[in-house]
Formats: sequence, structure tokens, C-alpha cells
Amino acid sequence: MAQTQQEAKVILAECRMGSNPGLKETTAMPPVCYISNRDVLQEQQGMLNDINKNICLKVGVTAHRDLDFTDTATAEQQVREFLLRLQGQFPSLPIVLVNPLAEGGDMLVAKIALQMGLRLEAPLPMPAELYEHDFQSPGALEDFRSTLAQCEVYELPLAPGNTLDSIREHGEDRNRQYAQMGMYIASHTHMLLALWDGRESNEPGGTASVVHYQLQDVMPGMPSLEQARNLLAEKENDLVYHIHCPRDETEQQRVGRWLSSTSEYPGLDMPQRYRAAFDHMEVFKRDALRLAPRISQSEETLIATEEMNQDPGLTAIDTIYRVADSLAIHYSKLVVRELIFTHSLAALMGFSFITYSEYQELSLLLPAFLVFFFSAWLINKVANKLSWHRKYLDYRALAEGLRVQFYWCLADVEGFHGTAFTYDNLMQKQDVELVWIRHMMRSVSTAGRAHTQKLDNGLALAIEHWVGGARANRGQLNYYHDAGQSRASKIKRAAFYGKLTLWTGISTALFLLFMAAELGETSTNVLFIMMGLLPLLAGIRETYAYKKADKELTKQYLFMFRTFSVASEKLEQTNEASTRCAILKALGETCLEEHAEWILLHRERPLETSGLAA
Repeated sequence: MAQTQQEAKVILAECRMGSNPGLKETTAMPPVCYISNRDVLQEQQGMLNDINKNICLKVGVTAHRDLDFTDTATAEQQVREFLLRLQGQFPSLPIVLVNPLAEGGDMLVAKIALQMGLRLEAPLPMPAELYEHDFQSPGALEDFRSTLAQCEVYELPLAPGNTLDSIREHGEDRNRQYAQMGMYIASHTHMLLALWDGRESNEPGGTASVVHYQLQDVMPGMPSLEQARNLLAEKENDLVYHIHCPRDETEQQRVGRWLSSTSEYPGLDMPQRYRAAFDHMEVFKRDALRLAPRISQSEETLIATEEMNQDPGLTAIDTIYRVADSLAIHYSKLVVRELIFTHSLAALMGFSFITYSEYQELSLLLPAFLVFFFSAWLINKVANKLSWHRKYLDYRALAEGLRVQFYWCLADVEGFHGTAFTYDNLMQKQDVELVWIRHMMRSVSTAGRAHTQKLDNGLALAIEHWVGGARANRGQLNYYHDAGQSRASKIKRAAFYGKLTLWTGISTALFLLFMAAELGETSTNVLFIMMGLLPLLAGIRETYAYKKADKELTKQYLFMFRTFSVASEKLEQTNEASTRCAILKALGETCLEEHAEWILLHRERPLETSGLAA
């Protein structure tokens, strides 16, 4: 409670000082805002907690059960040093260990994590009562149960072809459950911590196999992902920190090292190639925490909270979607303001120059020209320094990717055993700088993929809220229809006024050509200024429209409207769940592809010269 009151004081101070952009820019809120509503405080605190919980660094754990020839004290020290170094490198990202809590190395890591106050997620390969059969050492079962009580636990479903009876005894089916668990941990974490002897093995689900899967996407005894992933994309979640754990008395324990699919990196420091993505995640989290009061007031949600049925996966995705969407809107407004200010200043520069050329006695116009120029330059520098444009694009890309991920999860499009994840389809070829976005999507996907109690009406809810249609006044179909028409109307009006401005300037020039001799000096000078200024204004307006990519965006809206219309028609024609899921999957892939094109379009039109382009 004391913490909440302190945060309220900070927020109140920011409101009074005008230092909180999120609150300052909300027109519905007065310049001085008094936070006295307990519900508002609780909502803001809840948003802060959700941000801290879901924007995190997830570390998967795989380890040998047998550590007989390992110096466990040394191994413990190396694990602790590794986790402490991660905390030091990324202080804004709380570490979450995804750990199956098997006897041996898994439990060693879990105990250290709990001592350090870290969160633990425990994906169990099978029901706990069956899993407990693997704990043989004295006290191992008690350690497992006590540790499990301190974790977020979710049970993975049965692998295809397995039954509860078939996995009771050790054998191929039970190994397949462990293999599935290893694949799950590797696919839904940002890196892997492996307590491994370094030797290759083809045992499905064994430590060596899990490491191999992390590096090469191949698990013995399980389907390959070659058909699902983009084979030409650079592998980005192949990072393994290897702590050597000998299983032979002749071996000497070695220092830890980083492994990737192509390289080996000695030492504790994460390779720079991988650090950049997590640095971006930290920036995203800092922005989210700074604007948390504003985000908590946003009513934008993918479906109503009560309809999510407390599904942890859906809730996590929706929370980060709200964050990304709110931040994208915030930075979009800043980008638009930057464009308006700089292009307006460009117009004033033109006015100053043209007027001074006719009225040189107005000497103040020359320093005014310079003031306008440097003001535009300064605004542009601030926008670039604070990365308004990049953040707007990145956060919008994250929001739209999460939108697809949410509805796929809600409708159970892929099911648990699907090999293609939403983030595997999001701009892997287009932009390597967006690795952090895919990492964010991984961090909120864990519970969603493992949650087996899917909503009975999840498919219907996904169609209603995502696709929409004539009978549902919601969904992207209605959004693209209304937004496309609105934007097309605005473009027509802008084009009309642009042509009017241009032709007025040309008409002025023609008038001067034939009537200049009949006019006085003052009238002639004014018309000369109009002749030069009006076409300039028309050009500035065209440059502004080009920077915003208005025409292209309108075409994309119309294309997406047609796409959702086709999807709606096909969904109306069938009640078969599998067919409907296939339609939603194809729709999601189209949305991701189209948004990738939108991102690239805008990245090709940066704001570095927007203030001076005209």
C-alpha cells in the first residue's frame, strides 16, 4: 500500500509539472490532475504489475539428472554468476526460468533461482502423479513437491499418439513426452541454460537433444520444423549458455561458454549480436512504465475481459497488446506533430525568402528565415534522438503481431502441436532489427500454448471479434471499411485543395504576365509573392502526404477490407471447425505479410529530412 501511495505521489507530481507525456497529451484531462480515486490507483498499479510480469527475459533450463561426477559447488557458482550477469546486463528485464524441475541439474538451478528471488515457470511433461515416478533419490520427491508449490505450473498435453497408459512406464512414448517438453521450452524462451557434459546423444528429450534442437531445430524422434520455418531467415533464438557438467570421472570441469548455431563465445558476457534485441525490449519496457497511467486508462482490448475466462495466455497477450497499441498511438501522434511542425516551418521559410526577395527593406525576414530553419532542424533532431518514428513503427508491428497471435490462440488455430508460431511469420526476411518484437511475442506465448482448457466458444469469439461483419458491429472488416472510406475522402479533399493552391498560383502568374504593366508596384509585389508561395505550399503538401504514405495506406486499407470480406464470406459458407481454423490461419498470415509491407514502406520514408524536404 505504501508503494502504491508513493507511485500516486510521483504521478501527481508529474501531472502538475507537465513531465508525463502520456497524461499531458490527453485532452480530456486538465493540466493539473488530482488522483484521489482508489480504483484508478489500483488499475494503474495493476498495469504496472502486468508490465513487469510480462516484459521479461525467459531462460529455458535443460540439465542432466545424473551429476555424480560434477563438482556441484562449482556448477552452482557458475549458475549464480550467469544469472547475476544477466541481471546486470538487462536490469529492467526480470528473469523468468522455464524449468521442468527434473531431479538433478534442473532442481539445482531451481533452488538457486528461488534463493535469488526469481520467478519460476514449471512446464510438466505429463500429469504430476506420473512425473513423480522419475524421482528416485532420497528426498528428491519432497524437494520437487516443495519447489513446485513455488512455481507457475502448467501441464503439457499428450504428444500425438500417446495415452496416459502408454506413458506410465519408461519407453518410447514417455520419451516422446520429454522430447515435446524440450521442444516447448526451446521454442518459447529467449535462450537456453544447459548443464550438459558436451557430448552428443540421440536420446529423445535428453539434454544433448534439447541443446541440438535449440541450435538446429531438429529433435530425434519428433517431426522436423523444416516445413514450418523460413529456412532462409537467420536463426535468432539459438542462444545457449553451456555449463560443463562431466559425467565421467576422467573429465575436468570447464568454464561456461555461449553457443549458437554457428559460433562459440567464451565468457559470461552475452554476444553483442544477441544483446541488441534485449536492449530494445528494455527500451519498450521503460516506455511502457513511463506511460503506464495512460495505458491503464485505455479501453482498447481484443475481447472483453470476462470472455477470456481467465485464460492466462489470452490475458498476457491482451495486456502486452494494450501496451504496444497505446505506445504506438502515442508515438504516432508525436510523428504527425513533427511532420506538421517541420512542414509548416518549411512554408514559413519559403514565405520569408520570397517576401524578402521583393521587400529587402524588411530586414527581419532574414533572421526569421534562419530561426525557422534551425527550429525545423532542432525539432527533427529531437525526433530522431528520441526515435519517435522507429518506436511508432516497431510498437505498431508488435501490436498487430499480437493481434494475430491472440486470435489464433483464442480459436486454437494451431493447437499445441502446431509447429508454426505467429512470430515465425512476422517479418523474418524483411527486417532483422525486429528480432526484439519476435522475442516479446515469445515471452507472452508460454502459458497460451500450454493452456489446454480452451474456451468452448473460442472459435466463434475469434470470428466475431477479429473478422466481424454486418451482423457484428465490430472486427477488422468494419474497421477497414470505415477507415478506408474516411481516409479516401480526406485524400480527395486534400488533393482538391492542393490543386486549387497550385492553379491559383499559376493563374496569378498568367495574370501578371498580361496585366503587370497596369498594376502598381505594391500590387505587383504581392502577386509575385503569391505566385511563388502558392506552388510552394502545394509542393509542401505533396511532400507531407508522401511522408505519411497516405495514398499507399489507403490502398492497403482497401486491400485488407477485401481480404476480410472474402474471409467473412468463406466463414459463412461452412460450419466445419477445421475449415474455419484454416481460414483464420490464412487470414492471419495475410495480415502479417501486409503489415510487413506497411513497415517497410514507412521505413523507406524516414523523417531525417522531413523538416527541410520541401
